[in-house]
Amino acid sequence: QLLPPLPAPRTMFSTYFLSAVRVKGILLMRIIEGYRAKRYGHNTQDLDKVSIHFTLPLEFGTVLHYELQFVSSRYHNPLVGSAHVKIELSGDPVFVQAVKNQFISHQVKSQKVRPLTVARKVADGLCRYLRWVRKEDCLESYLCPLEWSDKLSLGSPFLRRIQTLNELHKRRHFRNEKFEVVCAKKTFENDAGLLSEFMDTDHGEKELFECISNWSTQTITEEKNYVKRIDRTHTDLTAYCIIEIEQSPCVSRLFTIKMDFFKGVYAEERLSVVLSLKSCLSSCRDIVVLPKSLSDFLMVRLPPQVE
Repeated sequence: QLLPPLPAPRTMFSTYFLSAVRVKGILLMRIIEGYRAKRYGHNTQDLDKVSIHFTLPLEFGTVLHYELQFVSSRYHNPLVGSAHVKIELSGDPVFVQAVKNQFISHQVKSQKVRPLTVARKVADGLCRYLRWVRKEDCLESYLCPLEWSDKLSLGSPFLRRIQTLNELHKRRHFRNEKFEVVCAKKTFENDAGLLSEFMDTDHGEKELFECISNWSTQTITEEKNYVKRIDRTHTDLTAYCIIEIEQSPCVSRLFTIKMDFFKGVYAEERLSVVLSLKSCLSSCRDIVVLPKSLSDFLMVRLPPQVE
């Protein structure tokens, strides 16, 4: 009788602890990235503890093993708790050890060596990816406050961190909605005479910024970014959305309102918040909320070049 093959030995690369995290967000990120669950179950008889083992095939026959030990919080929603993460690699022992050495050399900030071989380039890419996974997990945990306290106070570290999020972060950690508005205030520039060159023309932008500022909970950046706390009655999970105002490069009166909701906000909640902001803007005299997006259909016609 043939014995089943022994599992390939695994080399540990990283282990870290997430003190407060929504396990659903972590699992969704892993699944979207192509991970597959190899084992899912309880380590003990405790129903608040669960262990999940993900695998992801990589280059040169290596396999990334992502193990998550999650313990739900007894004081909050069962999907919120602490997690212990362990990241390992399996595959050719020589190549895995080379990746390990390169991974350690980066941690001790040794002098960088330009990769000369394909294996070295692949190892360098794997090291960057492993560090990126940990960084994104820590960001997911930081974006998930268990309670508000003073996190939404003006100039708080939480708001400063939100201000630095790029588009990739928002697409990975948030659910995105957007709509467009037009500032339709009439101006009479010809009546200003000689002083027209020294006067700021307001097409309704000030009313737009003031309306969103009053509707939001806190201003992150004046006339640019805001945050709205979402009060929920059916759960104790914190929820919020980030509002960003972006002016069209083609039409100065056209603005895109981007709303990024942190994971855990259901679709009906997102729709309710979006409709609330639209209703607030529609009540303004000089702002028109467009039923459909126009910016994707605008084209800039360049003047013909004179030879």
